[in-house]
Amino acid sequence: MKKLTLSKYLTTALRWLMPFALLEILACVLYFTGIAEGYLFAVVNVVDFVFLLLPGGYYLAMFFVFNKKSKSTTPEDGVIINWESGFFRYTGSVIVKVDGKEYSTAAYFSQEEAKEMVGKAVSYAIIADTLFIYEVKESESIL
Repeated sequence: MKKLTLSKYLTTALRWLMPFALLEILACVLYFTGIAEGYLFAVVNVVDFVFLLLPGGYYLAMFFVFNKKSKSTTPEDGVIINWESGFFRYTGSVIVKVDGKEYSTAAYFSQEEAKEMVGKAVSYAIIADTLFIYEVKESESIL
């Protein structure tokens, strides 16, 4: 069964980690050619680490955590009732209501994707109070 959440975690991790790797390579080239001095190299590394490696590492770690936990869960059917904006610009998450409580995904969707998913039927599981989407059923919608 296709697991939408896992693919989103992996692609989001790669979107953060690829610029991290490129900036590190550039910083090393500049440092070893003598263009960048030690302070500039240190500042680039700190900024690179905080703003790219930490989010990328988080999404990569969540990929492995949810991959392991999703193997032991049974998916249920439900409907996405709403979406919300994420912390970073243009990101969003979707919400499913289960037994009167709302559960949301991490903000790995674009806002447009999240808006389009409202009202669609999904196969999901709740893992550690987080919505895990197995698949979106394209043919079914309540709207």
